[in-house]
Amino acid sequence: MIQTRLKQLREALGLNKNQLAVKLGIDNGNLSRYESGKVKPNSEFYERLVDKFGAVNLSWLISGEGEMFIQKASAPERSKIRSVPLFAYVYCGSPASQWDTDKVKEYMQLPALTKYGEAFGLIAKGDSMAPYINPYDVLICVDKPDLIKDRTAVVCVFKSVDTIEANAKLIKRDKKAGSVMLYSINTKYEPEIYDEDEILKIYKVVRIIRDVK
Repeated sequence: MIQTRLKQLREALGLNKNQLAVKLGIDNGNLSRYESGKVKPNSEFYERLVDKFGAVNLSWLISGEGEMFIQKASAPERSKIRSVPLFAYVYCGSPASQWDTDKVKEYMQLPALTKYGEAFGLIAKGDSMAPYINPYDVLICVDKPDLIKDRTAVVCVFKSVDTIEANAKLIKRDKKAGSVMLYSINTKYEPEIYDEDEILKIYKVVRIIRDVK
């Protein structure tokens, strides 16, 4: 749970609640409510956390995936590098027209993707997933339904009347109701619930690539 991982992170940083609150410029009471699970952290909290502690892995904090801190990658072996097609945009907000899979913008050379099989990249637009996914981040996606767990990032593809549309969000499934909830980190965006038969495909986001300026 997020509150448990938040406490683990604070302790790993060697800080008490008051010290962390001061460093982040937030109220100590709010931090206590985040750690107790009474209130969920908002996007501003995550943004401050990343600004202050750049190595914090938000994917781990939000979903439990990966390690607590982002590790600096070592130089990959050439045999483990693969070419991944980069298509157009996917929106982090309301669903919008899907990428054109016949038009590859470029090919990216990426390491350590062999375990996922075929992969492709999409460029994020919109701020509903910030700071976890920021505008112009590249989302590396795979067609691996067995890897998709609740509270992880996905790209959902829908079939509308005339077009195919896609949306990047966090996912939560209700198997009994046969529905899927897509929700944002940015709390100004309301969760959206869809019947499973409205969805053509759900791709797992396995990597987020960001240019640091």
